[in-house]
This record gives sequence, structure tokens and C-alpha cells, in this order.
Amino acid sequence: MSYQQPMNFGVYGGHQPPVSQVAGMSLQPNVPPQVPSTSYGNQPPPNGPGYFPEGASSQPPASFHHPTHASSQHQFMAGSMPPVGMAKSQEQAPGYGGFGGGGLSQGMTGPLLNIEQMPISSTARIRQPVGTAPSAMKMHQQPIGTPGMTGPLLSGPTGLTGPLAMIGPPSMGPPSMSGPMSTGMTGPPLSGITGPPPSGNTGIPGPPPSGPTGITGPPPTGPTRMTGPMPVGQPGMTGPPHNGPSGMTIPQPTGHPGMTGPPGMTGPPGMTGPPGMTGPPGMTGLPGMTGPPSSGLTAPPPPSQLGMAGHPSMRGPPFTGASGITGPSQSRMAPPGNYGYGHQGYAQPGTHHGPPPAGQGFPPHGMTPSGFSPTALPGQAAGPMAQAPRKVDPDQMPSPVDVIEGDRESRGSTVYSTATRGIPPPLVSTDFTVEDNGCCNPRYMRTTMYTVPCSNDLLASIKIPLGLIVQPLANVKRTEQQLLLVDHGQDGPIRCRRCKAYMNPFTRFLDGGRQFYCPFCQFSSEVPPEFFCHLDHQGRRTDIMQRPELLYGSVEYVATKDYCKESKLPKPPAYIFMIDVSVHGLHHGLLNLLSHHMIQILEKLPRDEEGKCPLQVGFVTYDKALHFYNVLGSLAQPQMMVLTDVEEVFVPIVEGFLVFVDESRPMLETLFSQLPSMFANNKESKVILGPVVKAGIEALKAAGRAGKLFIFHSALSTGDVPGALKKREDTKLLGTDKEKSLLLPQGSYYSKLAEECVQSGVSVEIFMCADSYTDVATIGHFTSTVGGQLHYYPQFRIASDADRLLHDLSNSVARQTGFDAVMRVRASTGLRPTAFFGALYMQNTTDIELGSIDCDKAIAVEIKHDDKLKEGEEACFQAALLYTNVFGQRRLRTHNLALSTSNGYGDIFRSCEINALMNFFSKSIASMITSMNYKAVQETLTKQCSIILSCYRKHCSTPQSAGQLILPETLKLLPIYCNTLLKSAAFCSPPLRSIDNKCWLLFQLKSMNLSASSICIYPRLFPLHNLNVEESGIPAMVRCMAKSVQQNGVYLIEDGIEMVIWIGELAPIEFVMSVFGVNSPREVNVESMKLPVMDNPLSVRVRGIVDMIKQQRCNSMKFSISKQKDKSEILFRRLLKEEQGPGDNMNYIEYLCHIHKEIRNILS
Repeated sequence: MSYQQPMNFGVYGGHQPPVSQVAGMSLQPNVPPQVPSTSYGNQPPPNGPGYFPEGASSQPPASFHHPTHASSQHQFMAGSMPPVGMAKSQEQAPGYGGFGGGGLSQGMTGPLLNIEQMPISSTARIRQPVGTAPSAMKMHQQPIGTPGMTGPLLSGPTGLTGPLAMIGPPSMGPPSMSGPMSTGMTGPPLSGITGPPPSGNTGIPGPPPSGPTGITGPPPTGPTRMTGPMPVGQPGMTGPPHNGPSGMTIPQPTGHPGMTGPPGMTGPPGMTGPPGMTGPPGMTGLPGMTGPPSSGLTAPPPPSQLGMAGHPSMRGPPFTGASGITGPSQSRMAPPGNYGYGHQGYAQPGTHHGPPPAGQGFPPHGMTPSGFSPTALPGQAAGPMAQAPRKVDPDQMPSPVDVIEGDRESRGSTVYSTATRGIPPPLVSTDFTVEDNGCCNPRYMRTTMYTVPCSNDLLASIKIPLGLIVQPLANVKRTEQQLLLVDHGQDGPIRCRRCKAYMNPFTRFLDGGRQFYCPFCQFSSEVPPEFFCHLDHQGRRTDIMQRPELLYGSVEYVATKDYCKESKLPKPPAYIFMIDVSVHGLHHGLLNLLSHHMIQILEKLPRDEEGKCPLQVGFVTYDKALHFYNVLGSLAQPQMMVLTDVEEVFVPIVEGFLVFVDESRPMLETLFSQLPSMFANNKESKVILGPVVKAGIEALKAAGRAGKLFIFHSALSTGDVPGALKKREDTKLLGTDKEKSLLLPQGSYYSKLAEECVQSGVSVEIFMCADSYTDVATIGHFTSTVGGQLHYYPQFRIASDADRLLHDLSNSVARQTGFDAVMRVRASTGLRPTAFFGALYMQNTTDIELGSIDCDKAIAVEIKHDDKLKEGEEACFQAALLYTNVFGQRRLRTHNLALSTSNGYGDIFRSCEINALMNFFSKSIASMITSMNYKAVQETLTKQCSIILSCYRKHCSTPQSAGQLILPETLKLLPIYCNTLLKSAAFCSPPLRSIDNKCWLLFQLKSMNLSASSICIYPRLFPLHNLNVEESGIPAMVRCMAKSVQQNGVYLIEDGIEMVIWIGELAPIEFVMSVFGVNSPREVNVESMKLPVMDNPLSVRVRGIVDMIKQQRCNSMKFSISKQKDKSEILFRRLLKEEQGPGDNMNYIEYLCHIHKEIRNILS
């Protein structure tokens, strides 16, 4: 088969890896502003500012210098640009319009910024266009005479006029100096003052420039940065609005009252950029230039500039001026269709959008504020008007909501071909379709990067782990390629003689088809005679279309006796239900609940095509003794056998304990109708657990079957019995270094029991229904090791938790499950698996052993280098799972994946997959937390995030000011995801609730698949108060921060574990009455765990949304209602992950600021 090879992108040739930039920040607020001096020279550099001849050094001459400052660590240049040496590659890139690479003058300075907080804008792009300065930010002062000053009315080439950016004096050099930005590249500034200009604005007077170098003068006072469209004409010069060739007045950003500027300047004729230059909003004239939406002069932005041509849904809020004046949102101009997660709505760093120095600016359209003269004469300037600096707006930072929605709209309707190399698949939140073209469906296996570094040194410098997230039994869409069964008869699957890898699409056939070359160990093996086939003229087998194992990335083989224990084919598995009937279980109503619903649960067991259930079931009750039940269909009444000696457990019933449901249904109905009355007066408070598991193992061994134990437990097992546990919950240890000792299992009893379970092919699921400490650290470790699961219901109550337990039980018995499983991951020569994370057991360093594995569980595998790889060759991986299905058939499922290799940093960063990376981080941290305190884990993840981003900045981005935070396009959500992950209740110390709850969440994270972990890391928040009852489906989500929540609204938030509906105190009365059946928000009952059933369209719509969200989750979620200014809203506020978390957890902006500081420390 032929595969598309990835393009080799150089750092300075072709397209740069896309980046997101956040302009300079200062980590120490309230730094007193300094006043640098400003002077003007008279002559420009020989070739104009920012221009260097092709082939010349991109470094500025010695005479070009940046002004210094005593507090330079708090002041960053806003005009740092890419080297001019990039001009050639930019001219060759489509859509760049032949701009030179000089950007601002190499040596001219942008405005010195004294910044208190994080900058307020960010952008995503492949290469920073020239002629730009950093985006809007919070500042104290800005000197005049710096790049980005708005100048007078200019006459552009060919009679076109437009505002031009004054970047030093006019230059007579070629048009490789700084040029305008393209459309769609700026988003809403946090505190920018925007809007259309007043008509008749002919000039903004102010002092003219007097020198080519970045010499600065006294800074003015004025408002915070304003954002406006960039103009055309002479490269690098801007002026006020004008009338274009078609007589249209191009809208300009509004200014602040009392702001005037310098007199008009006329650009020299003939200074035009090459044809096809793509200009910024508000530009007219040359082909490809675009204007703002209101001008009607639009054109698509350069296709190579992600974030300038991202999806329309990825936009920021509309521009809002200082007086509440709203102008057009330019982020809406970009057309859809670009690949990537473009940062629309984030102002392009390097683009100077304002504010101009005091006395310069534009008022809102139609307004002439005091101190502003639309026809000001040269030298006339109004007094400056001070404005208090505003706080940073998180809306201007990279947003998971924008990225998720943008990916859905741009890639949700497409078909992802697995033959694609070097490009990650769509996000797990996107409903996309997969075409298996030789590599497995990403639902089965994803990797943290889709281009593998060629050496361990390169991988270590990047600091991104090379990891696989394997979900071998995952469910795929019905419209996608389903697994095909391959049967090679008694000889079994074809394998490599050396490494034992299974036949796969990457295998090459040699010697006319007599030999096959293994892509994993590079060894040639002889083709078995029964598998031989001739090759065509391309070296491919002529029967390849009839060989699924050579055609598809995932297949399933029929396993022979050689793959079975003792060379015997297995029997169908069995399920044993074991119910706690001690006084604790009876108090919770557990026995009554299960007795009433057990027959319905058994109806959900898997069945074959003929409708028969191949599984056998058995039943046990227990307190301090064990009660076995004979429910053979031929009996008149069920029989109970009691085992009081739990030291040496055995099964007193051989025949009649495990039965088929269909054959013994009447007997089972009789049993469950009698059980509640049999134990109604039981007063036994002691309860066992270890012997219960042991009895289940012995029963399955006696039947010669693998299987699963469903144990319903209600209290801590204490007393002088095997497996008894001590109550070791000590509040004095919480929040200290010794807390991690409470996360470790007690003793070795359950560890040895888990090993016995795995060797016997037995898995355990425990439903913990308790109202006190139960040592989840020990019990959860046991269920995780055997490949099972712990379902935890603290403070269990029938009214609130019965539905959750029944949902989880129904899902567990019905979902696809493999028993007595072994999985091995193989990699190409030079690579090897080194670490494994998940619900698993390992007796050696290569084989993952599992009592069972279901379709919802995922395992993370870390890959490291043994040797260097050859660039351009493929790195291959194969995950092979051997298991027994519910019908007793031994199966071998293989998933194959081939990745490109590279020595280029850009190729690797471009191929990173954020969902897989965060799943890997969550699993590795969950394993790490038992040996490190929370503070150390916090620092470790933060440091790793900083190193990853610093490596990108050092090796992939163009030279920028130290005040700019540069984020890779594929990893622009890495800081926010790391921040929210560290706020998880699974890691916080001291625990947010109880030590048991914290341990349970840790085990949940260890086994979570990609979809579940993405929601757990960043919850989904939905407004409900503005629903359209005519629509269907789940509404659009908003960001998880307090700013998104209004007191006149109703919101639903969920993280896959809990779901909360929050009601603002001013919520619409009509909504409250329709959904909750009360007359005001204050009357809503927050103790209710369900929404009332009301007969109206709005109630049906809201309940439908709740049900749809529950159906998307593999486990039940605890539902609750909270309202504003009530103690019940604590959980809701805690799920707003972008806000400050418990303890010293920073909010998103503070964390981003901290990451930037760490990056600067690393680079310095």
C-alpha cells in the first residue's frame, strides 16, 4: 500500500509550525512607571526601516538599539519581529503577498510597556507576518514616536488612500519593510476602544518622527490599548480614515475623548507592495486586501495563517469601548475551512492596534467628545485624558470552548483517513468519521504525538512523553469499519519468527511472496505455504483485498488452543452476585433494592444471535458468614447453604450454584421474593470482604470458568477475620507529607488476592454503599489491579443513589467485556514500551495481565528510545489483546499504528495531540501521587509544561520579545489543562471531601478513556435559561469561569462524575415555574436529586438535555441542584475550573503568568 508522506517543514522555510502568542507580561504588579526619553532622527536607514538585503544577516546593525530601563525585567518591547532573513520564505508562502521578513525595523523599538498583569491578547498563526507589534495589553504608559503611532491622512499608490502605520520615517527602500496584517488576525482587546470613526476625520496631529532608530521620548498618559484595522498604502505607515477608490469610508477604531495626533503626512509615490498583498481589515485597493465587514470589501485571509483564518466559531466577544460603545467584531471575518484550531478573537502579537500616545485616537462614530477635534490642525492637541487600567479579560486567552467548537465545525463533517501521517486526528469531543486505511481507528489507539523524534536526546529536550493511549475494546460508530474476524485454522495467526508480531498492513513481501519482512524487528520470515500468494508489479499481494489483516489497521483473529491455558478452549464466563446482608446493608435498603430489580438486570446480560444468554450466574449473601444458594431449575424451592468457617473457604454447592438464567428463571424469581424477609431481622454488624472474594474465586475455579464478581458492600471489614482492615483515617495527617501513606493499601492480603484473581481470570467490581470510612485506598487498589472497578456511593441513600447504582450495574453486565486477558505492545526497532498506567497487573516488564477489560477502560503506555531512528522511515506500533469473550471464544485483537519520524522540532510540535497527552498526564500523576506530596506533583507538572513551551519557543518560533508567551497551535490549551488538572479533587491536599473520595477519584483517573478524561479535566458548562424548546440536542457550552455565570440565569455543569444545575437569584420566573414547579428561585428545593416531571415543553427540553448527557457517560453521575447564595453552590463554584482552586491553586490567568515566568527563567 502507498501512504502519503508528511511534508518536511523547515524552521525558516515553508510554513512555520502554528503558534499562539500572548504579548508581554509582568509578574510583579504595581511597578512605578518610568519615563524614557524620546528623540527623532532625520534620515531613515539606507534600505528603509526593517529591511536587509537578501542573504544579509538578520541581526540589526550596531547602531540600531533598544532603549534600556532600570526595571527592564518588568518592561518588554512591543515591536520585536522575525528576522529579515525569513523574507524569501514568506514571499514563497501562499497568501503572504510578498511581504519582506523584516517586520518592524530591526533596531527600532516598539513602545516600552510597564505591565502589571498578564497581557490580554493571544493569537494562533503559522508565521508572524511582518510589520506588526504586540497585541493589546494593560499598561501604565507608552512613549510617543513609537511604531504603531497613527499618522495623518496619506495618499497611497495608484490613487488609493488609507491609514498607514508610522513605523519610523518613510523609507525609500523596497517593500520588504514592515507591512500590514491580514484580515481576521485581530480579536477583541480586553479594554480596547473600538468602533467606526466619525465622518470627516482628516488628520490626527502630533509630532512627526525624526529618526530611524527607536529613540523614545516622554510617554503620554492615555487609555488602555485600542484595537483597530490596519490600512494600506505605503508599507508601514498608518493614518486616519479616508475615502477609498469606490468612495467608501473605511471604518476605523474609535479613540478616547481628548486624544489628538500629529499632522498629516503624505507617503512618497510608487511605494507599493507586490500584487496580491493581503492587508488587514479596513484596507482597500490592492488585490487580496480586505476591509471590515461593514465595508463590503472582503477577501479570504492567507490560508497559511492559522488563527487568522480559523473557524468562525472561534471568536472572541465584540469590541467594547470605554463608554460601552460596541464596534464590529473583526474576528467574524475569517472564512471556515482552515485546518487547525485557529485563534480568532485573539489579537495578533506583533500588531500594534493601540492605544496611540495621549492626544491621538478616534472617537466613537458620530461622537465628538470634548478635547477631540476631527479636523485638528497640526500642532493642535487636546489635553490627555487618564483612564484607569482594566483587569485582564480571560476571554482573550486561549479557550477550550473555542477550540472544541472550532474543531467540531471544521473537522466534524470530514472523514479522517488513518493513512494520514504527521497530523493528529480530530479532538475526542468532535463527532467525526474514521476511514481505516491501514492504521487503526483513533478510538482504539491514540498517541501523544504523530511524528516520532528520531533520537532519545531530541525526545528528552522536547519533554513531551511519547505515549500510547490504548482502548482495545472501544466502541466505534456503526458507519465505520467494524472489526473483521480472521481464521487461519489450526495453525493460528501468521507471526514473525523473531519478535512474534502479528501480520499487519506494514508487512512487506519479498522473493516473489515467499518471504515477509517484519516492520518491527526488521527480520525476514518464510511465508507458510497455506498463506502464500504471488505479488503484482508493485510488490503487493494479489489477494490483498481478501486479507483484512493486510488491509486494515485493526482485526480480530480466532485463537487456537495454543493461546489457551493448559491448551484447552475456555468455557463461557460466569457472573456471581454477592450481597451484603449485615445490619449496615439492610439499613441502607441495599437488599430490598437489588431483590426488586435483579431480574430486570439479568435481562440485560449479553445474548447471541438466537437470543440465548451464554453466561451462567450465581448468588451469595454474606455478613460474617457466607450463604450460598442452589437455584437449579428442577428444585421446588431455592436451597441455602451457610459457611461459617471463613478461614478456609470452599464452595459447599457444586451443582446448582451456577445456572443459566433462562433455565432457572422461576427459581430466581422465588429467591429474590424471599430474600428481604429472610434477613429482615438480621442484627449482625460484623461484615467480611476478603473471604467473600475468595469464595467467588473458588466457585469459578470449580466450574472451570473465568468470570466476574459483583460485590455489594456497605461497611469496613473489621474483626479477627482474613482481610480485616483497620480504620486508619487520621485527620491530623491530611494536608501533610504523611497524607500519601493513607493513599497506599493496607498490608499485602489484598495484593496477593488480586494476583490470584488475575491468574484465575477473575475480575471484581465492588459497589461500595457506605456512610463512613471504608478504606477505599485498599479496596480500590485491589479492584484496579484485577482490571475491575470500584463504584463508590458515599452517604448512600435509596432516594438519591438507587438510580445511579442500578445504572452502573446494568451498564457493567451489558457492556462488551474481555476475560482472562493478556495484552502486549510492540514497537519498531529502536523503540520499546517502558511504563504502563491503568487498571492492570504486570508480572513481568512486557505483558499486561487483566482479570477482565471492558470497552470503557484505557491503558497508557510510555515509549522510549533504545536506538536512533532513521528520519523519513515509519515507526510502527502494535497492541495485541488476547482474551475470552462472553461466548467463551478465545480471540486475539490487534491494533496497528504507523507514525512518521523526524529530527525537526516543528514537525513534532505540529503533530502533538492534546487529548492523549492530558490523559497520559492524568494517569501518570495518579500513579505518582502515592509517592510524592501534592506540592511536588504540582511543581513537577508545571515545570514540565514550562519546559515543553520553552522548547517550542527556542527551536520553532521566530525571534520575539521576551515579553511574549508563544504557544504551539496544537498545545495552546496545555497551560489551562495543566492548571485545571491540578485542581482535580483527586490530587488536592488536604482532600476536598474525604480521603476515601480522593482515593476513588484517583482510581477513576487511572482507568479513564480519552473522552471521559477530557471532560473530567475541563468540565462542560451549559446555559439553560435561554433554551429554544423547538431545538433538540445539547446546547452550546460556555467557559468554566465565574464571568460566564450571570445571576439572572440557570446553568448546568458536569465533569463526568457530578452534574449540578445552578439557579441564579434573579433567574426568570417563567423558567423556574416551568422546570422546578415553584414561584421563585428561593423556593427551589436543593435537597431534591431529580428534576420534577412537569407537563410543558421547557421541562421536557431540560430533562431531555440531562438524560442525553447521562447517556454519553459510561458511569452514572451524581445529580444535584444548587442556587445562588446558598451553601449548596460550593460544588458548582468548585467546578468552575478557570477560577482559583482550593489552597494555593492559581486561576487560569495567574497560572499562565507563572508559566511565562518559568519559560523566561529557562531560556535565560
